[in-house]
Amino acid sequence: MLKEHVERFKDLIIRYCMGYPKSALTLGLLITFIFVSYSTNIVLDFSARTWFRANDPNITQLDSFEKKFGNDESAVLVMHSDEGFFNKEKLKTLHKVTEAIWLIPDIARVDSLNNQNLTTSEEDDISTEEFIPFEEIDDEGFLEKRKKAFQVHKVLPGVFLTRDYKSAVIYGRVVQKPEGEVDFDAIFDGFQKIGDEVLAPQDIKFHILGAPSLNVTFKRTSFEDLRTINPILVVLVIVYLIFCFKNFWGVFLPLTIIGTTLIFMMGLIGFLQIKMNSLTFILPGIIIAIAIADSVHLLSTYFDKYAEGADLKTSLRAALDKNISPIFLTSISTAIGFFSLTTSDVRPVAEMGLLAGIATIMAFVLSLLYIPSTLILFNVGSSKAQRGGRTIKKLTARRYVNFLERWHKSILVAFILITGSFTWLALQNEVNSNPYEYFNDSNPISIGNQFTLKTFKGVGGPELVIDSGKENGITDPTFLKTVDNFQNWLNQREYINRIISITDIIKEVNQSLHGGIEEMYRIPDSKEMIAQEIFLYTMGLPQGMDLNNRIDLKQRELRLSILWSVQNSKESLIRIEEIEDKARELGLKMASTGKPVLFQRMNGYVVETFTTSMGMALVLITIILIVVYRSFKMGLLSLIPNFIPIVLGAGLLTIINTPVDVGCAIVASVTLGIAVDDTIHFLSHYNKLIKQGMPRIEALTEVISGTGVALIVTTMILVSGFGLFMFASLTPNKNFGILSSFVLFMALFCDLVILPCIVLAVESLSGKKIHGLKLP
Repeated sequence: MLKEHVERFKDLIIRYCMGYPKSALTLGLLITFIFVSYSTNIVLDFSARTWFRANDPNITQLDSFEKKFGNDESAVLVMHSDEGFFNKEKLKTLHKVTEAIWLIPDIARVDSLNNQNLTTSEEDDISTEEFIPFEEIDDEGFLEKRKKAFQVHKVLPGVFLTRDYKSAVIYGRVVQKPEGEVDFDAIFDGFQKIGDEVLAPQDIKFHILGAPSLNVTFKRTSFEDLRTINPILVVLVIVYLIFCFKNFWGVFLPLTIIGTTLIFMMGLIGFLQIKMNSLTFILPGIIIAIAIADSVHLLSTYFDKYAEGADLKTSLRAALDKNISPIFLTSISTAIGFFSLTTSDVRPVAEMGLLAGIATIMAFVLSLLYIPSTLILFNVGSSKAQRGGRTIKKLTARRYVNFLERWHKSILVAFILITGSFTWLALQNEVNSNPYEYFNDSNPISIGNQFTLKTFKGVGGPELVIDSGKENGITDPTFLKTVDNFQNWLNQREYINRIISITDIIKEVNQSLHGGIEEMYRIPDSKEMIAQEIFLYTMGLPQGMDLNNRIDLKQRELRLSILWSVQNSKESLIRIEEIEDKARELGLKMASTGKPVLFQRMNGYVVETFTTSMGMALVLITIILIVVYRSFKMGLLSLIPNFIPIVLGAGLLTIINTPVDVGCAIVASVTLGIAVDDTIHFLSHYNKLIKQGMPRIEALTEVISGTGVALIVTTMILVSGFGLFMFASLTPNKNFGILSSFVLFMALFCDLVILPCIVLAVESLSGKKIHGLKLP
């Protein structure tokens, strides 16, 4: 019954495509033009938030933090001068740069050595003034005093200036925009202009780091990869098509399917209002590689039949009859691989899975709408000179099959041993990533990061929010002393450079009120004194430099900003857990958050993405294969040559010393859906020949001879398409390219070597041909 319905539906599609070519072509053009208009709505987003769903607990926690303390993101200008910065000329330069950064759009606050507040007292009066007031820079005596004050200061050294005075840092704090988007390009370009116009002429080396720099570098690098990789991929596709068909239509029609599918996908992005980032930027390359497969199989059969002497309509009907079911199943299996990614909590992964899955189905639809109608309307194939696809010579194919029959047991045993070894290797790997290592070593952000780690031991890190439990609770001396003990413990960690918190301010004010006595650099014993010292300090602060970024308005919670050298996700999560455990031990109610933490916590989602999406794709594709072949045994067996390459790829990552990141995690689901395509084409053709009564050796020979070239060509296009990403500038995209191309190549090897060996081994064990392979 199911088979009859499927045959009727297939016949209906064939009759529509061949009987109404103008209608089919018009429908295809209509779909294309409708989605063109939506492509203008595409928005880019390379921020840390884009990786998480809006209702993610980490986003909720970050929102709460930013509502109380503002944005934790900063643009960081790191400078180096061999002459040092503690002299009149360089301090004036720092002042000039500080003032210029205030004028950059979306900068809410600027922190530099010059404008840091120093608390002093005279008798009972306390005053707060800039560390280096501009009007005092020419006073050599004043600068000498400030030099001494700098060296004994508890916070400034290592945060704004190194103790040898040769390297300085200025932080441009990014404004908080709950409803709008921060213009990271304007910030980055503003910093770059200041560096070029103010610092470079004075031989001051500079590096731009922080969130704006990362954001802009991600975006511009992604565009650079897009402009470089996709044109090369199109050229390779054209070369493959010329090799395969050697005629204009054999090149033009697949390129038309690629172009219209890309237009549809870009329009879909705008229609669904999905924001593109560095991960979704690889979509065009993926779609180019995938969209071509259906057209190659259709045209290969069509030109082969026409070359054998059949007329246009007979050749076209044969091509559609042979390929509609397999390419429909391959499109569904590929789409399932992509759709399985929609379960991911990593938002760009889920969005990429949705877009690629829909685009894969649309490539199948557009192939049926454009190719048959164009062949008929333009009478393609009327010239006998237009010969079609190539095939492997029957004698060569027969010798190859005989070789497999003789050695299939040894080949399978060897492959089992290899697979077992690679499985062990795969289990030795780990999930880890470092956003600063996503770029080439020659990238300015990589160079700047290495210099900063060496000089300052890091200028960024997690934000810790400690809740006192009650309004005005931060003035409770018991609470503050516990926080101070916690901070002292943090400062003893070798991976931490400095802690920025209000406790240092309170202790500094307390020391000043007691004549600068070193022993009085501590938290006062009374709540009233603490409240008074906070009040006295804030009274002397200039506009825009208040304490609202350190304590909340209710004075219930305070913020500790950690500057540390840890950047990879694995160690970051270990250290954060260590810090949270210590806070609990001290009885502090603490939450860790911030954009760096947000990014590092994606690690767990990467693992979940791999297991969930892989499991879903595996189950759904297995069910499809079992239903298609009406055989539980063959459904499972046909999955073996497609799952093994994924295991081999995972082992390869360990061999090349590459940890699993988000680019690697999506490969399993994507390649499983694609790799099974060749298996479906292989077994569909084999099954058809077996049903016609052909002996197994002849059937395998015919499959290798007739389908082998199409499988090789389409796989090589896919390998080239995905493989080009290994030359990308972004590491996750590079890892995606290396792993996916290797897995797809091994999948072809398994389909042409392991799959025939499995068929031969199963039939040898059963002592008869397998007649359980039946297409519906």
